[in-house]
Amino acid sequence: MAVAIDWPAAAISANVAILFPQLAVLDRPRAAADAGFQAIELWWPFDSATPSKRDLDAVAASVSSAGVKVCSLNFSSGRKDAGERGIPTAARGMERMRSHVPIALTLAELLGCDQMNLLYGNLERGSDLEEQRSRAAEAVAYTAQEAAARGIRTMVEPLGPAEARSYGLRTLAEFHRLVEQVTSRAGIRVGLCFDVYQLCQVEPDLPQAAADSADDIHHVQLADHPGRHEPGTGRLDIPGVLTRLRSAGYGGYIGMEYRPTRPVAGPGRSS
Repeated sequence: MAVAIDWPAAAISANVAILFPQLAVLDRPRAAADAGFQAIELWWPFDSATPSKRDLDAVAASVSSAGVKVCSLNFSSGRKDAGERGIPTAARGMERMRSHVPIALTLAELLGCDQMNLLYGNLERGSDLEEQRSRAAEAVAYTAQEAAARGIRTMVEPLGPAEARSYGLRTLAEFHRLVEQVTSRAGIRVGLCFDVYQLCQVEPDLPQAAADSADDIHHVQLADHPGRHEPGTGRLDIPGVLTRLRSAGYGGYIGMEYRPTRPVAGPGRSS
């Protein structure tokens, strides 16, 4: 890493999809362990939102063999070939989530993962935006209820415009609006995936935003801006963000979700 991450080593996780994209999905947990990480996080590891039980078991076996903890798992972000960035806003989002969510939660249980990250989805300009937001809130509420019934927390991630130009959830204000919508429907308060690379694009004071959001944050992800590379390669005050998070009471995982420019090295190792 280009800058030291002042956080307990066991709580620094590797997002294996972005750190080891050159490897097959089943080889990534072992690569993270070999690089020195004790914990990993997973984007949805399949092209399909409804993979077979055999596929789920294979991913679980690869994690078990590597001896790492999965601290976060993404729900499917939808059809990559169609440019989707989440299912909830889609016209058939609820129907698709009803097919996907039970399978995703089964994978989380197999992995021993107790929190999942849900992408909100794109908004289609020219269609009724409030209708899209309403059905997205309904799908998020359904997902959070189903997850809670299995003892799994649901969080939602705002994305900046650099890599998600049509995404429907950008700012912390929009996140809080969604929280209110979901709470009114399901009586469950969803959490926040605080991605510093994504949020720095829309929140002018990132350390203050981190402090203000600490009670809502379920997981933190790091990459510098611009470039989305290792912390310390860009202009972000990442040490300042971590200091404010700690002072505000956040003590969870810090995920490395950057595009490597050098060999990946876990906490306590130099690249």
